Amino acid sequence: MQLCTELFSDFKVEDKISIGNLELFPINASLLRQPENTKSLPELMADGTVIITEMSESGDVELAHVRNLSDFYLFIADGESLVGAKQNRIAQKSAIIPPHSSIELPVNCVERSRWSSGMQGSFGKSDFALPPSARERKSSLLKNRMSSRIQASVWSSVDEIAAKHDTFSSTGDLDEILHSSPQIAKSLDADETETIDCNGFVVFGAGRPFVELFFDQTVCKLHQAASKRAWLADVNNTTDGSKTKQDATTILEKLALSKWSTEEPVGCETAFSSEERNNGRLIMKDDAFVHGYFYS
Repeated sequence: MQLCTELFSDFKVEDKISIGNLELFPINASLLRQPENTKSLPELMADGTVIITEMSESGDVELAHVRNLSDFYLFIADGESLVGAKQNRIAQKSAIIPPHSSIELPVNCVERSRWSSGMQGSFGKSDFALPPSARERKSSLLKNRMSSRIQASVWSSVDEIAAKHDTFSSTGDLDEILHSSPQIAKSLDADETETIDCNGFVVFGAGRPFVELFFDQTVCKLHQAASKRAWLADVNNTTDGSKTKQDATTILEKLALSKWSTEEPVGCETAFSSEERNNGRLIMKDDAFVHGYFYS
């Protein structure tokens, strides 16, 4: 099915910004419906109304226990970081958790060589996310019903990123690897776009071009630091700086025409995966768009 014409009335492409070798086009997408009473993980963690822990003292590498103590629907983004507990993880899929409820959240390990004993407290947030190349591989495996291969794929991606940036972590920790890269740090130090108002980006220069969109500007801004660090992990060594608004518009046109299939949700969201070779994922709440990405 085609979804985008039912979710968006318009896409506005803003002027290009560059961060290192990344070429980014901020997008302001006009939603036909806005999800009500919904907040993101960074917002509710700051309020202390979300608690994420291991499933038990013995733990489960691929699951975490999420308690939403707030009066809001909790949105967790695909690839979002969860640090602490027995080992650092990322959310395997985007999810929406109703107020005052708990779920088992599918996660993947991004810290291969640490497994602490006991419950080891709760998870917190960090300013990193799963890089786009790793996320696309994960999405492809999910779409092809090969979820048993995802963890090995994520670990391989972490190793590749460490080698690319000539960084080392004794526990194979993606968080430490990304924060130890001089190249990423230099690019972020020169970045002056933290206050940009948009609800998404078209991204060139980090492997396969893609677009990522959030349901509002505040949530997009809260994810920008983590997203940029992840994008820079995959940054190409060279770029000709030639991308234009038309290039970004072409990707949005492909998104508008793309077809999607329903998937099993994690929480109360409606979940979709893009058909053909685009490896996109998208979630909705009550027929309103919440989050999605699409590789062109």
